[in-house]
Amino acid sequence: MEKLQQTPIYQAINQPVLLFGAERNLVIFLIMIATMLIWMGGTWFTFFVGLIIWIVGIYYLREMAKRDPIMSSVFRRYQKYKHYYLAHTTPFAYFKNVN
Repeated sequence: MEKLQQTPIYQAINQPVLLFGAERNLVIFLIMIATMLIWMGGTWFTFFVGLIIWIVGIYYLREMAKRDPIMSSVFRRYQKYKHYYLAHTTPFAYFKNVN
């Protein structure tokens, strides 16, 4: 019997894309919110509020990414599920023909 061919799987290919140690989409959204607040407000108060939002937000996003690097996409998929599924079908159920 021949030995099976082994192919190395590189860890860098399988890792999720993170930015500042958090999910890329959420970090970009946080940057957008903080900079809009800083630039549109134009006062020192809004500058410090935007800075605080950035620091606190990036901290919590990094903690979230430590637990699960794709948590937001998992949560969005979870939101599509129903809260209760019937144990039996109804007369109005859609049946797919399997040949």
